[in-house]
Amino acid sequence: MPSRITLDCRTCGTAAFCQKFRRAFAVLHRVDAARARRVRVVLEYAGLWPVGAPEPPTTEYAPVRVCPGDIVDVRAADHVDGVRPIKLEVGEVGPDLPWQSWIVLMGKEISDDPQHAGELIMVRPYKDALARPGVVVRR
Repeated sequence: MPSRITLDCRTCGTAAFCQKFRRAFAVLHRVDAARARRVRVVLEYAGLWPVGAPEPPTTEYAPVRVCPGDIVDVRAADHVDGVRPIKLEVGEVGPDLPWQSWIVLMGKEISDDPQHAGELIMVRPYKDALARPGVVVRR
């Protein structure tokens, strides 16, 4: 990440957005596109994303393979408006719109906390988070 004070790369000391940073950002975008979006937003907000910098490749979202009865376990950062991690048994899957990075899932929450256990909830997890191993467990 570039320094906010000197605008230099903290690793190599050259101008921000050096080759090492671009390569690391490209790898992050390929491995975890949601996290790369969040990093870019932070850099834009801080004024560290250079004007005219190339856009990362657009993501074509694969169809979501979640069915009613599946168990979905998402981290707080993996769903829209995520305040806490959520584990739920899917009861209904909303429409899979190709231009959205998330999908609507409704179901019963699975939790050790009696306040949340069995509660009917709606969650909007990011599609790329659902593709990670261990997030969706088939029943």
